[in-house]
Amino acid sequence: MRSPSALDERKRSAPACLPCSYGCSRCHNQTAAGCEACFWLYSLRDDEEGCHFSWVRLGVTLSAVFSPIVYWCTRRVTRRRRRSLPPPTIDEFIGPAEHGGVAASYPSGRWRGYYTHVGGRQHGVVEFTLEFGVNGVVTGGGVDDVGKYELRGRTAADGKVALRKQYVRGSLTAGGHLSAENLGHTVEYRGEPARRLPNLEPSLSGGLKGCWTIRHEQFDGDGRWHLWPVVLPAGALGGAGGDSGDGEGDNECCVCFDQRIDTCLQPCGHVALCHACATRLTNRRCPLCRAEILDVVRTTP
Repeated sequence: MRSPSALDERKRSAPACLPCSYGCSRCHNQTAAGCEACFWLYSLRDDEEGCHFSWVRLGVTLSAVFSPIVYWCTRRVTRRRRRSLPPPTIDEFIGPAEHGGVAASYPSGRWRGYYTHVGGRQHGVVEFTLEFGVNGVVTGGGVDDVGKYELRGRTAADGKVALRKQYVRGSLTAGGHLSAENLGHTVEYRGEPARRLPNLEPSLSGGLKGCWTIRHEQFDGDGRWHLWPVVLPAGALGGAGGDSGDGEGDNECCVCFDQRIDTCLQPCGHVALCHACATRLTNRRCPLCRAEILDVVRTTP
């Protein structure tokens, strides 16, 4: 049997506080005046005759416990309200449609890139077939993993693009089945050139980037997107290495979705990859147009 230690002896010999000094945690004798320390929600009386309840300590405790909860709830509500705001209308973003108005010239055909979803932590591949008509009118359509959709929108003289993607409810996906995500909803796309030439005209090699928004009674969400024309028209490569850095820090590499885009692929001219991914491609083909890569030119120091 273990022999009692000195600590055990001290514990047995330590005097207990009297009930009259309720809240006392340590005392040197069995009177109220012998109280030396109180529990957290109590403090010594001014006359040193025991402990009394401290409302100040209670307030500090409640503040320490509930302040993070209130902050988290407030931030969540604020973020929810911000997300619930509708995107600017096409007229608000582009400007009122005018007959014969001047619009930026973009090539019709396939545009390919990526979009972010689930708070921006995940990425998906997107490809649109767009037809840029007269007076800035944009049309298109297709089928994806949600269902069949139609695209309608406009472009502006400064290169801004506003698109409305309308899903056909009950339509089959590209895989031939029905998707529960197809609510017949609308996705709004608002964007602008990712890069500009020295004369401030849009640089097609940098593509278009912007934000997408869904506002539906069953679901709402936001994310980013970045598209490049799969085939660049002749003359689109001029000045690719000297484009202005308008918003360049927000351009994500279309391969790793992490590093900043800082290369121009030759000869196709697409500005869509970071230098690490461009030099690491095993098949040496552009991920957008599948053209053979003969050289990789750094667009930033």
